[in-house]
Amino acid sequence: MKLHLLISSSRYPTPTVRTLMRDLHTVIPGSHRINRGKMSLEMLAGTASQLEVGYVMLVARWRGGPGKLEFYRVNGGVLKLLPPIVYIKGVKLQRQYEASWRKLRMRPKRLFTLKSMGEAAKISEALSKFFGSKGTVESVRNAGEGSVFLEVGEAQPHRITFHSKVKGRIVEVGPSITVRHAVWRVEKPEEG
Repeated sequence: MKLHLLISSSRYPTPTVRTLMRDLHTVIPGSHRINRGKMSLEMLAGTASQLEVGYVMLVARWRGGPGKLEFYRVNGGVLKLLPPIVYIKGVKLQRQYEASWRKLRMRPKRLFTLKSMGEAAKISEALSKFFGSKGTVESVRNAGEGSVFLEVGEAQPHRITFHSKVKGRIVEVGPSITVRHAVWRVEKPEEG
């Protein structure tokens, strides 16, 4: 499978940040996870170019936990920050779910996006592009085995969740990210 997204972190990630990175890697087909360590953004861009991915997602820490998601386009060995920056209010990790792809020791083959309205639709559309969604669907009723569904809840605060068919039932498999707010006007951040 061709890689689409490189998942990494800000420097000095906490265990929760690393776990969220691993959980997202598990449910996003065509993703690759790399521990950043002391890598600069320029070095990360070089790694992304070598892997021939189109996008990079950084999970940044805040007060010991995941604080925000930043998305970059890889262009000629350079990272360009793209909107939105998603500020995180809270997370529910896969280990907190009864069923998850990690527990099943499987990787989904396809990711689809569930249709939403308002600001949720705007966030959903951006995440669909970054995560390599195969399209937008009205519901997960006809879900095939091996697919995962991204949903951005319309209620405030928005929740980013992942669903799949497990043993014939549609269940939330995690992780879940509660959005504090999304920033649509972005500037190049300082080295983080």
